[in-house]
Amino acid sequence: MLTLAERFNNAKKNIPEVTPAIDVISQPVIINQLSKNTIKINNKHKSGFTLTAYIAPEYSAFRLANDKQSNYDNRSGILKRESSDVSAAAGVLLGYKIKNEVTIQSGVTYSSSNINISPTKIYAEKENGGAVKYRYNKSFGYGYLLPSFNISPAVGDSLLSNGANHTLQYISVPIIIKYKSGNKKITFHPGVGVAFNFLTKATLTTDLEDRFNRETEYITKLESIKEFSASLVLTPEVQYQLSGNWSISAMPYFKYSLGAVNKGNVVKTYPYTVAIGIGATHRF
Repeated sequence: MLTLAERFNNAKKNIPEVTPAIDVISQPVIINQLSKNTIKINNKHKSGFTLTAYIAPEYSAFRLANDKQSNYDNRSGILKRESSDVSAAAGVLLGYKIKNEVTIQSGVTYSSSNINISPTKIYAEKENGGAVKYRYNKSFGYGYLLPSFNISPAVGDSLLSNGANHTLQYISVPIIIKYKSGNKKITFHPGVGVAFNFLTKATLTTDLEDRFNRETEYITKLESIKEFSASLVLTPEVQYQLSGNWSISAMPYFKYSLGAVNKGNVVKTYPYTVAIGIGATHRF
């Protein structure tokens, strides 16, 4: 016959182990809350796109090399009489983050530049069609003029151009690779790329005169200037973060033509531009 202690021990052995209960109600709530937080973090600037608008004063100049020989003009004469004004540029650029801190950026930019030309003599030459007109040579190209007071010049005749103003306008499509570094507020975005430039306007205005007459003349289309060119672009952009989605930028940049922008002129012209722009960027 079992004692009371033996009966108690046997009863204890037969009691099944109980697994701690799982809080099936609170667990999904916790998981759901963690999922919401994760989605919120992943959605922040999810698209990787940025949109930048900028304006900039530009200083444009050029390097000249001898090209077609002329009896009446040369490289040194053109360099001596031409000087560039500070010009204007503006643009809209769309950026996309492609890897870590690397962004590719492209868009559309507009630039307008003016070149002042001091007084010079111009000479009558045969144009391509065989007619004799006064040829005006400049760095980017040349054009022909025929004032009403002298419509039948002979080859070699001259007139005084009493100063001139030359205007150039371009629409450009840049493609730039930028790398981001810095802290949360101030970031540095050095970039390098290529700009494809499309000429939209090339005009020249001058006053021609002889001893008895003076008349304002216009060239609306330059000969020898190319309608398409490409430039190297360098930019050490600096951004300051205003809020989660907005920042402002100092956007200095340097552009240098990858080839001559004209052909068959007295000179080959390689323009370059230095600018300091101000921009605003929105992140999506």
